[in-house]
Amino acid sequence: MKHIHLVVVLLMLTGLAGAGSAQATNMACYIDTPAYDHFNPNACFAVGTSSSVAVFKVQNVNTSLFDIYWSEPSCTTNSTTCIVSISPGQSKTVTAYLYFRPEPEGAFTYSATAYYEGYW
Repeated sequence: MKHIHLVVVLLMLTGLAGAGSAQATNMACYIDTPAYDHFNPNACFAVGTSSSVAVFKVQNVNTSLFDIYWSEPSCTTNSTTCIVSISPGQSKTVTAYLYFRPEPEGAFTYSATAYYEGYW
């Protein structure tokens, strides 16, 4: 039991556990609308009649420990946020790949889906 406590303490000291780590990380999104928008974990939904953007964010990640790559080529490497165009009737799933620095010894993936429904 002492060994388990020691491992937990060491992980916390090295920054690999807790709020800034990949273990506590999640992906959230929202679709930009005239209403107040807020990030929702794993999926987001909106209804509209015109094109908009879906905003994806990797939350609770210690960016000094990871390189971030996105499934969307237009998104900036190592940014925690990715913005993509979306039209009514579309859904978009975006994935973030987090690789340990300085060498990609391990990786985590996080995805979220934006659902944008149209109406007439």
